This record gives sequence, C-alpha cells and structure tokens, in this order.
Amino acid sequence: MRRAAAAVVVTAIAMSACNVTDRYLPKLLAGETIAPVSGVVGLAIGPNGAVHYALAGGDVYSLGVRSPELVAHFPTTRLDSIAFSPVGVLHAAYRDVDGVTVAAWQDGAATSVVQVASTDSVDIAFDNDGGLLVGAGDRIVDGQGRVVSGGWHSPKIAPGRGKRLWVADDAPGSAKELVGRGRENDKAKRRRFASALPARTDPSDVAVLKNEVLVCSRNYGTVYRLHIGLDDVARRRAPIEGLRCRTAIVVSVDNSVITATDDAIVRYGAR
Repeated sequence: MRRAAAAVVVTAIAMSACNVTDRYLPKLLAGETIAPVSGVVGLAIGPNGAVHYALAGGDVYSLGVRSPELVAHFPTTRLDSIAFSPVGVLHAAYRDVDGVTVAAWQDGAATSVVQVASTDSVDIAFDNDGGLLVGAGDRIVDGQGRVVSGGWHSPKIAPGRGKRLWVADDAPGSAKELVGRGRENDKAKRRRFASALPARTDPSDVAVLKNEVLVCSRNYGTVYRLHIGLDDVARRRAPIEGLRCRTAIVVSVDNSVITATDDAIVRYGAR
C-alpha cells in the first residue's frame, strides 16, 4: 500500500510539473488584421495612440478609423550630426513621439527627416526622456552623435523601464545572435549578461512589454520572448504561440502587441 501511495504521489507531482504555466507570459487575444499591407519596414505609436507604419518607398501612414492616411513622405531635412559611411541604408525604422516624425530609409537620397547611411541595418527609437537613439553599424549613438555603446553587429533597439535600453543583435557567420543591455559599453560584461537567441533568428525588430523583451524573427516569422529578471538580465523563454511577425513590432499604450508580417499589420490585443 505504501509503494502504491508513493507511486500515486510521484505521478501527481509529475503531472503537476507538466501543467506549470509561465506566469510572465503576456495574456493576448487572437490576432486581428488591422491593415492588409505589404512592404512595411517600421511601426510606431503616435502621441494619440494611433498606429503608424512606414513603407520602404518613404511614405508613412497613420491608421485612421476609416482608412490609412498618408502623414509624411520626407522630402525634408537630414540629421547630419549622425555620420556613418555613405552607402545605402538596408533597413528602415520609424518612431513618432510628440508629433516628431523620424525615419531612416533604404533610399540613398536625402529623402528623410533622419537619414543614416551604414553598411549594416539601421534602427531608430526614442528613449523614455524623448531622446533619439540610432543603432547602426557596430554602434548605438544618440541624437548628438555621441556613442551610447559599441561593439555590436547590427543592433535593433527598444527602450525599457527607466533608462534601460535593450538590444537584439544579429551576428555574422556562426556567431550567436544576442539580446543584451544597450547601455552597457563594457563588451565582456555585456556578453556575460546577454542571452543567446535561437540559431538563425535574424532579428528584424524588438519591443518591450512590461518585463518581457519581444524579438521579431525575420527568418522564422515568429516573436521570441525573453523575461527581464530582478537582476536586469533578459533570459530566454520561448516563441509566443500564435504571434506572427516578419519585419516590425511595437507595443501600444494599452499593451497590445502590433506586428508587421509579409502582407498585413496585425494587432494582438491585451486581455
């Protein structure tokens, strides 16, 4: 009887372990297509909460109640204080904060408010104080061209809580793709506290939802999640089941996750 009882207890514990849920997993609704559009290279949330999206050709649209509205095309000024090698930009990103539109485009001509020329991909974000951050080549710089951190390969950047900055970094050859602290300039320390992404993730964009880092995978078309612990380290979890993403990801003011796939912009509402 004792052996039988012990077996029952062990079985119950094993079944309980299998049913353990991740309490940090974001609670999201099923995806809803909010714009059937292809060629999206950047997503942003405007000051009024509206979803903006940028196309590689240079147009930025705001998703209105009835239909998308063209809000910018960029035959305007350059931010020349950020200077890299003068070759075509291979990635475009867009953010809109307090009505200020900022973008980096594939077009090599001066057709953007901020145009950053680089041999690698370019990403743009604002920190929580409204300061411009640009990730290009092996560096992250601020709006005055000051280096925030270096030694990256192709950083995609997203602000976290407070002054925190998170980076999803691509990697050449067999090197590991990583998620790490964007303001940590000590490369050895940064790598020690970084987390490797699954092989061939090819991160195209990154966003932060509360204490979760969300990485859009260009290769797999999924969203990979890492949880930020109390020690300020983002540790690997798993892809979020049901979320699709190819080129861009952003978190809205109501904690919905919005992604760009091959042919649509999709909203996953918070629940």
